[in-house]
Amino acid sequence: MKTSTAFCFVVMGLLGCASSPETAHTDQAVNEYPDIELILQNGEALNARELEGRNVFMFFSPECIHCHEEARAIRERLDDFRGYTIWFISSLDMGKIKEFAEMYELQDRENVRFAWSGTEGVLDFYGPIRIPSAYIYEEGKLQKSFSGPTPVDSLINAL
Repeated sequence: MKTSTAFCFVVMGLLGCASSPETAHTDQAVNEYPDIELILQNGEALNARELEGRNVFMFFSPECIHCHEEARAIRERLDDFRGYTIWFISSLDMGKIKEFAEMYELQDRENVRFAWSGTEGVLDFYGPIRIPSAYIYEEGKLQKSFSGPTPVDSLINAL
């Protein structure tokens, strides 16, 4: 459990940028995604700010019992997440992330991705967070966030 403590904190709040009506540009897309690098299982790297569409970020640890419970519940209700890509993101090594994905038969699902990200970028953007934590984005805009264990029905209702 000690290796997962990097994500085991209380949510301090989200940082956002607000522009005044005089400087707002309605033709610019909103992008509230964190500026963090995501390393996929195949070794490909991308920045979360490059994502488009509807995404759910699930910050987790393969060593967290609550994360296992949420992954199981998500797998059972995966059809309810249709239209969203679920990103399971952890700071533990990729081997443990892959084992977790395989354990819950989520590794080959069309709308599920597993990624590694360092803790520094996550902490810089979100502040200290608890695991599991979920952040639901639609077209670059944060819609809802959950800190700590969350019933899958609450996640689905927020979509």
